[in-house]
Amino acid sequence: AGFNCCRQLNAYTLYEEDGKTVAYSVREQSNIFCRCCCAPVHAFQLNVFAGAKDPKDEKVDDAVMTMYHPFKIPPCCPICCNMCRGEMVVYDGYVDVLSKSAEEIKNIQNPILSTAKQPTCGGVFQPAINIFDGAAPEEGNDKATYTVKGPFCCIGGLCGNVCFPPTFQVYEGKGEGDSKALTSIEKDFPEGAGGCVQQVCTTADNFTINMPTESTPASKAAMLGSSLLIDYLFFEEGANIYCDVMNQELVCVCCNLYLCGALCPCTIRFSFAENK
Repeated sequence: AGFNCCRQLNAYTLYEEDGKTVAYSVREQSNIFCRCCCAPVHAFQLNVFAGAKDPKDEKVDDAVMTMYHPFKIPPCCPICCNMCRGEMVVYDGYVDVLSKSAEEIKNIQNPILSTAKQPTCGGVFQPAINIFDGAAPEEGNDKATYTVKGPFCCIGGLCGNVCFPPTFQVYEGKGEGDSKALTSIEKDFPEGAGGCVQQVCTTADNFTINMPTESTPASKAAMLGSSLLIDYLFFEEGANIYCDVMNQELVCVCCNLYLCGALCPCTIRFSFAENK
C-alpha cells in the first residue's frame, strides 16, 4: 500500500508457520481511478498465486483463488444496508470479476469457496465479520461457519498499530453467548525502529493468522479472505501521521473509535500556519 497522497495496488505475501516458506502471493487488481478516489471501499479483486511469484512472471490464469470485494458505499452509522457492509467473496481459480456486470457475476461458473461479510450494524461496538462456506445470504448470519470479532470500540491509529496491535478472535457460528474463541487473527507488533516508521507513515501491515484445527479448505480460504478484509476495512484509511497541506497542519491519528461499522478518527493537529 502507498502513502496518503497516492493509492498503489496492494500486494501480500502469506508465509507458512515457519515464517520463511512462502505459501501464497497475493496481488490486487483494480481500476486506478476507482482506487484513487474511493479506496478502501473501491471494487477490487485479489489474485492468489501458490508459492513465491515474481510479478513479472505472474500470469493471472495461474491464480489458485480470486478474492472479490464489490464497491461499497463509505460506511455511515450504522451500516444497515447491504451496499455498506464490507465483504470478500472467494472463488476457486481465476475469475476476471471486475470486467463483469452484476448479472454476469451471478452466473460465474467458478464455485464460490467461501465469503467473509460484515453483519448488519457491523457488530455495534465490536467489529465483527461473519464467515460462510459458499455464498453469503443477503441478510442474516444464522448460517455463519465462524464469526471474527475485534477489540471493543477502539481500533487502529497510533495506539492500535504501534502500541497495542489488536487481536481478532474467531468464534464458531455466530459467536454469541458464552462461546469460547477457537483461534485468532493477530496484528503483529512492529519490529524495531523501521517497523515503527512503517506503521506510522504507511498502510503496510503484518498479520498472524491462526487457522482453526478442524476447519475445511473452504473455511481456511475464508479465513484468508477475512484477514485481508480486516486490513482493508480498518487499516487502509491512510498513514497515522501525515501532512494536511490545505490547512498547513501535521495530523496524528491517535485511534479510531468504532461504532456500528463506522470509524471516527481521534486526531491531534499541529499547525504550521503563521496566523494560527
